[in-house]
Amino acid sequence: MKAESVENVEIVNSEMSKLPFADGVFDAVISTIVLHHTLAAGIEQTVEEIHRVMNDRAEGFLMTLSEHDYKNGTGSLLEPGTYVLTEGDEEGIVHHFFSEEELLSHFGKFGIISVQEELVPSEKGPRGHFHLRFRKGRAG
Repeated sequence: MKAESVENVEIVNSEMSKLPFADGVFDAVISTIVLHHTLAAGIEQTVEEIHRVMNDRAEGFLMTLSEHDYKNGTGSLLEPGTYVLTEGDEEGIVHHFFSEEELLSHFGKFGIISVQEELVPSEKGPRGHFHLRFRKGRAG
């Protein structure tokens, strides 16, 4: 930020399920490759926090793992769709793999602008991610 002379940014480190911001303060929310690193209860709490901190005109973008990612089903099962990886550079890290239906069910309070699944080929199999655009309030 210093190299680009950006001065109106504040970096805050917090748990995604307990955001340290007032209600309705954000015009936009961006979450990339984060939401899937928790259990079902943490996903629900985080989506509630996203909704809480967005103002009524806010829009959001989320990128998260798809059930079609090659890592789905590897590691130790913690709960349906959720594994802790047991090897590689993400050993010990929780990963939840979403179906499109499940992802959309978590965002039922939001208006869905678009959802797209991206499958990128890799040596070990496809890397699968959902790209979700949403707004506070129902679609319309």
